[in-house]
Amino acid sequence: MSSQTQAGAVGSGLQSYRPTAYLDQWVWIRMARAAAGKPDTPSDTKLLDDLVAAADAGVAFPLSWTHYIETEGIKNPRQRRDVADVMASISHFRTIRSRRDLLRNQLLVATHEKFGRPTFRPENLDPLGVGVHWAFQGVEKTLQVHDAGGKVIDIEEFPREMRIRATQGFECQVLAGPDGKEEAVLRERYGYKPEGTAEVGRSRLEWEQEFVGLLVDTPPKDPAELRVWIQAREVTHENLELLVEVFKEYGLSIRRLTGGFGDDDQEQRRQFISDFFDRLPSVRVAVDLKLAVHRNNQRGWAKNDIYDTDAMSIAVPYCAVVVTDKAAADALNRVRAGDRQGTFITAKLTALAEVLPEMVQYAKALPDPSGWETLSPGVGFNPLKAEQVVEQLRG
Repeated sequence: MSSQTQAGAVGSGLQSYRPTAYLDQWVWIRMARAAAGKPDTPSDTKLLDDLVAAADAGVAFPLSWTHYIETEGIKNPRQRRDVADVMASISHFRTIRSRRDLLRNQLLVATHEKFGRPTFRPENLDPLGVGVHWAFQGVEKTLQVHDAGGKVIDIEEFPREMRIRATQGFECQVLAGPDGKEEAVLRERYGYKPEGTAEVGRSRLEWEQEFVGLLVDTPPKDPAELRVWIQAREVTHENLELLVEVFKEYGLSIRRLTGGFGDDDQEQRRQFISDFFDRLPSVRVAVDLKLAVHRNNQRGWAKNDIYDTDAMSIAVPYCAVVVTDKAAADALNRVRAGDRQGTFITAKLTALAEVLPEMVQYAKALPDPSGWETLSPGVGFNPLKAEQVVEQLRG
């Protein structure tokens, strides 16, 4: 299948009905440099224009929760705002549904297929929504405006279209983050603590680095054995709470994961368990990427590897096109992850440029090019800044 045909095969597997391209953080940073008049290559400026035009035509370039985390980590407020502005102009704040929601849906499908519970096969969730709350919580929220006394302003004074446009402006502010003066106020009054996110990232990084040491002391006999170990760690460390929740909800014993094999059939039991979790596309992608890092002992682990794994575990199953870094693209293409999901995975911006025309052609035939129509028909993507909202309310 050609890259163009593959990119146009929207709706396959778990993907949205809308042509969707996931852009890794480095792509957004590069487009921000192009927008500032400092492109890495002359072709970046044209690609930026093509991406904006494609977004206006209805192609989705969604943000995931990792985009918010990585953008928050940019220390310079001006640079952070430059990246946020480009993200806004292309993503329109379409976001990919929370990872937990999508993993739960995948787990329900797997338990239905293997154990007949739930009785009916669950429908796949549409991954696309709008806003930061969709990315982190799986819900779409609109802004409420309060007067000086804390009372919510009546809807008649704050029309729905204005509220949606104000919500879009709020989304811009959330992604760009506060400047130095604003951050001080947020910390003092509201307990703002962005470093808490970094602490979680460090903890997860230490978990993987600890495993590196364990592998030195007790190396696996072959790559297949290493993959089983990584899969077991992925399930227990990242997904155990969700697994227990779903099994309890449907009256399934965790022992069902052994496939009914007895203690004398350890290999069959282990194979059944491994096959079950390979039915969860996001877990499988995460395991394959972590396997690639652990097999490359000289490269070592970095915090970006954690975020890249999180991002790819959702992007690859749910997006028609994924642009990531070379190491991740090579690892995923080596295990044919894109072929399994109907996803075109590349590390080349030239390849992205090649598939855009077909995606645009497909998107033009679809309703709601901005993603905001269900919240307010006709509003499109046209954000209002806070001072503009105040000015309009004052008449």
